[in-house]
Amino acid sequence: MSKSDVFSGSSHRVSSLNRSDDSIRLMEFGKREAASLLTHLLDCVVDLTGCSDAMLVAWTDGRADIISSVGVPLSARLRWNEFDLGTKWQRQIVNEFEVQDALNDPWLQDEKFIQDVAKWRYVANSPLLTSWSDTIFTIMCCDPVPGKMREQGFRLKILSRLADVCANELSLLLDFSNLMDDVELDKIDSSSSAFFQDNGQEFVREIDDRNIVSDFLMNTLINDRRLLRRKEIEYLAVYKWRKTIKAEQIKAMRAIKAYGSTNLEQQMAVDLAQATTRLHGTDTVKIVTNVPCGHSGKKCLISRVAPLVAEQLDLPYSQTFASLPSAGSSHPKTNLSRPRMRLIKKPSVPILLLDDIATSGRHIEEAATLLRKYSSTVLPIVWLAG
Repeated sequence: MSKSDVFSGSSHRVSSLNRSDDSIRLMEFGKREAASLLTHLLDCVVDLTGCSDAMLVAWTDGRADIISSVGVPLSARLRWNEFDLGTKWQRQIVNEFEVQDALNDPWLQDEKFIQDVAKWRYVANSPLLTSWSDTIFTIMCCDPVPGKMREQGFRLKILSRLADVCANELSLLLDFSNLMDDVELDKIDSSSSAFFQDNGQEFVREIDDRNIVSDFLMNTLINDRRLLRRKEIEYLAVYKWRKTIKAEQIKAMRAIKAYGSTNLEQQMAVDLAQATTRLHGTDTVKIVTNVPCGHSGKKCLISRVAPLVAEQLDLPYSQTFASLPSAGSSHPKTNLSRPRMRLIKKPSVPILLLDDIATSGRHIEEAATLLRKYSSTVLPIVWLAG
């Protein structure tokens, strides 16, 4: 590559991605549930750099595999491995580089895949890792239009930052995936309490030590305060799912509900208390309560968080509802057959009503409607809705 056409920068290293088996996991992501996450990240590459094509490529032992791509024609993807690029480019891809015009570049002007198949003029590369076992992952952005010399380095700087984001997101997914391999996730549902009482104590300590699941959630859920409505009840939601990795987030929430996580519960309390004061001030409500526990048992997640919220707001906590004798999943379809909520106290003062997750909003709507028979002010807030 000529010096005039190439801008070199530093390469990325993510310390948490250093296990040899993780390279296999990441290479499978393009075929499994994280495919949408990779596509989303590459969409960002295209949008922010202005390139027409973007790829995440794994380079291993002289082989180059496209894990995911956006904009790259199928004909080019199918012919990618015909040209032995893994061997030819193995020295270059460990570093960031930017070629403004491949047609005039000593390295790429005779590369048939670039010139005849993909027909790229602009090519940029940024590695996610400098060394990860025998595999290096890079993000590439390419375009059939040559880059402009006055913009040299600009696209590469954006690509470099996006490579950091991509590495962090994939680190979280890999850590979470490795953690969940130790748990029979199909059992984290109707029989969760019994399963974890018998098998989960050692693993609970592991989660408390590493906080992988709670970190995964807090780094990937979207903070998006908004008012939602079910029938005549409006309620505030603090977070929402990230669509591209919602399935993984749901698994994480199931594990949190089953195991508990002191860090996440404290963070939920802070979030709910802040949402309350920002929307309603500090003197609007007089007590804090939560929707009744159901399939998760008497010490469900929101029953552990609500007293912490009361403490944050310097208010008394009151268990106002009887627990619901409900087995199975908390999914709305399953809950159609559960018994109606029942009050064990009938507060007449202004009350803050909390729930951890609202899917259809049925729980928070039923609880708020019941409380409003006795209190003129009921403020419903949920931590996560979608």
